[in-house]
Formats: sequence, structure tokens, C-alpha cells
Amino acid sequence: MRLLNKIHCTIWLTGLGLLTGCDQQLTPEQENQKQQLINDSLHNMVFIEGGTFLMGDFGSGHDGKSTLPYSLGKDNKFVHNVTLDSFSLSKYRVTWGQFNLWRKLTSQPLTDRYLDLSTQKEIKDWQVSTQDNYPASVDWQDAKDYCLWLGQQTGLPFDLPTEAQWEYAARNRGQFILFASKDGTYNDGSEGGEQLFATDFAPVGVYPPTPLGLYDMMGGGVDWVNDWYAADYYEHSPEKNPQGPEQGEEKVIRGADGSFYLKNLTMNRLPIPLKNGNIPTLGFRCAVQSPTPVQPVTQ
Repeated sequence: MRLLNKIHCTIWLTGLGLLTGCDQQLTPEQENQKQQLINDSLHNMVFIEGGTFLMGDFGSGHDGKSTLPYSLGKDNKFVHNVTLDSFSLSKYRVTWGQFNLWRKLTSQPLTDRYLDLSTQKEIKDWQVSTQDNYPASVDWQDAKDYCLWLGQQTGLPFDLPTEAQWEYAARNRGQFILFASKDGTYNDGSEGGEQLFATDFAPVGVYPPTPLGLYDMMGGGVDWVNDWYAADYYEHSPEKNPQGPEQGEEKVIRGADGSFYLKNLTMNRLPIPLKNGNIPTLGFRCAVQSPTPVQPVTQ
């Protein structure tokens, strides 16, 4: 990553090639908006102490309970030890308001997906889902670049979380927890009691957080993570801070839309192409890859 002061451009180098976004000469109002976006991002970071856990489908006796697997997937059945350094993860998914502001500050147009969803006439829920306080739905590269931009602005190692970090966080530091809700249970509100997660489009932070203080780790969409996908990666994964395969054709997504019990298990993993048309539920949250807590900016 380099800052080219001469032409006011930020250049992001990724494993996929070279992508550029150029900061324009900001007005005082835009400068204030930029600082607010950065400050909000820092304040939203939840520090998660590292540790060792069993990653994957911990059924079949691994948790001392179920003798059968919990999930339907075949790519998470190689349960293995993973040890993670401490890191920080955003308590919320990035919203459309934040994402579109970033596009504006870096002289990038609104994405085709946003324009398509926001003008939907046939599917009104898709149009509603583009309001500023709803999670942004983006391609992997835009998610990656947004997090790297925060890193360039703050000097902190912002990035997407790894798949292992996401599961560790969803399971409250790697405990044997099936659902990333406030108490580890599944309640969609259909049979009474408190609804614990979104079963449709919803603004971020509406439903209760997990014990770690993370919102919407189940329901309301999925999260991009940094890792390339390989069905057999768990069999070859290093124990310490795994980063995923070195290359691939698809990225891993974690989480689910909340509409089906088995889809929302904390150990589920799915591959998905980096570009995905007008799909409205491909969200993300950033991480800070540092073993020390983030210090918010004081004003």
C-alpha cells in the first residue's frame, strides 16, 4: 500500500491485482464525515483475546455431547486445533451509509449492485435493504479495499477477518456453541419469546449481541472473510493463525440469512465467487490484526 501525495491517490495492492481509488480534495464537511467514519470504526472494534480451540463441526463426540455431526456440510468435518493471537473485530457489519460514504470520499461511483437494489420495484424488501443503517452488500474486493483503506487512514492493520477468527468469535472464543446468539440458542420469534436474530433484512444492531458484544453474527446475511476456499483446507491447515489457502477461485463466507435452523450453525462455511451480481446479503465487517486493543480517537 502506498500513498501517492502528488495525485492524491491511494493504491491498494491485493493478492488479486492492483486496484486504485483516489481521494479527492475534500471539503471541510467531507473531512468531518471522513473523521467521523474513522472514529466510528475504531469505537466499534471489540477486542477478542486469543486462544486455542477445536475448529470445525464439533459434533460426533468432540464436544462430549452429540454422537452425530451437527451440520450438513462435508468440508468442516476435519475438526482440528487452531491457536489464534488476540485481535479485534467490528461489532457491526459495515452499513450502506458507511460504505457509500467511503466510495464518495475515494472518488468511486456508487456500485451497480446498490443502484440496482435501491431502484427495485418488483422486490420492495430489496429496495428497503439499501437504507443507510442496513448492512451493505458488496463484492469481496470492495469489502477488502474498504478495510485496507481504514488501515491506511489509521496506521492500524485493518483487514477482513480470517475464517478461523470469525468462527472463534462467533463461538465466544471457541466454545462449543451452535448459534451465535446472545445465549447460544435459536429463537426466530415464531413460537414466542425474544427473537434473537434477523430472519429477513434488518438494520444492523437491532437484535441482541453475543456475549462478546458482536451483533448479527447470525441472521440478516453473511460475512465475507479473507480466506480463499478449499474443501479440504481443514486437513492441511496450520495450527497457528491459519490464513486459508494461498490461492483459489472462490472466497469463504460465514453466517447465514437466518431463515433455516441448520443454515445458522456457527461452524458452517460456504464458497462463493468474488463477484455476485445483485445479491443483497453479502455483508462484511473489518478486523484489526493486532494483539493489542484498539485505542479510539478522543475528541
